[in-house]
Amino acid sequence: MGEAAEPFRGIDAILASELGARALERALALGWIDLLADRVLEPRALPSAGELTPTGLALLLGQLKASGVVEGASSIGLTARFRQVLEARDLLEARLWFLLAIAKDVHERFALLLADPGAFVQQAEVFRLFDYSQALTTSPEHLAATARWVSYTTALTRYEGPLLSPMLGLDTARQLLDVGGNSGEFALHLVAIHPQLSATVVDLPAVCQLGALNIANRQGAERVTFAPRDIRAGRLPGPVDTVVFKSVLHDWPEDMAARFIGAAREALYPGGRLLIVERAPELTLDQAMPFSMLANLVFLPFFRPASAYAKLLEAQGFIVETVRNVVLDMPFQVIAARKPAV
Repeated sequence: MGEAAEPFRGIDAILASELGARALERALALGWIDLLADRVLEPRALPSAGELTPTGLALLLGQLKASGVVEGASSIGLTARFRQVLEARDLLEARLWFLLAIAKDVHERFALLLADPGAFVQQAEVFRLFDYSQALTTSPEHLAATARWVSYTTALTRYEGPLLSPMLGLDTARQLLDVGGNSGEFALHLVAIHPQLSATVVDLPAVCQLGALNIANRQGAERVTFAPRDIRAGRLPGPVDTVVFKSVLHDWPEDMAARFIGAAREALYPGGRLLIVERAPELTLDQAMPFSMLANLVFLPFFRPASAYAKLLEAQGFIVETVRNVVLDMPFQVIAARKPAV
């Protein structure tokens, strides 16, 4: 696997150890990170430092130093490296949240992860947050439940989008359908850099309502619309010249992925393009794994190689044109296929 791109590389380095990640969570909760943004302080002058034992304070500061968050002895300040990471604070906090949540499940169910990844996902507490059934309505309760995971995926996409978009070849596209497009973050980025492009985001009703709030009053928002629906139950809007599935198909078994690809074919004009954007099943498993990779490790059994998607596409009559790769936090693949013109 190649070297990760920024800001993922910097965040991965900060979150390389579990104890360091937990120390950062405490420092954020105690307000230390905000306070040290524009000053240095003696350790005992840090908020709530007096409530910690001497060993506890030394441990917390020691792990923050070891992770590259702070530096100094008699006076503590943020490192230059961590200040750079903080420019993507929303991504840092989103990844930290999910890592600490999934760590509990890995600790308790590691044997199950090794033997039956599907059962692990079914039993893991963190995946109960990703309950799509609660996104089928827009009740206040369901919106609140859906907002937690939508904010997480939105933060990821905000930084993935600019690194992936050059690989999509959208210079002549005019009508984009983003299936499972979540909060509209990816679609908004794409229309912002392609003035000729308009986009429709298809996702569950609660996700679409949260998405409309996410993109409101931002550049390009007038060219992004939402089409709330369950893609398992009906046709996709169309016709359009381009359909994209970003980080969607790995969530579904092969028969469902094939159905969605078939639905995309029906939504495309003749000669239209289908883009599949997914992480590749590539992690280095024979070396010590940093804590930051835990979030991808639990999904690794569900990621498919480009060849598997090519087979599904060809079975639906698509012509696979290109497969491109880029490393973000881990390798991504962009499979571009075209519906025959006649």
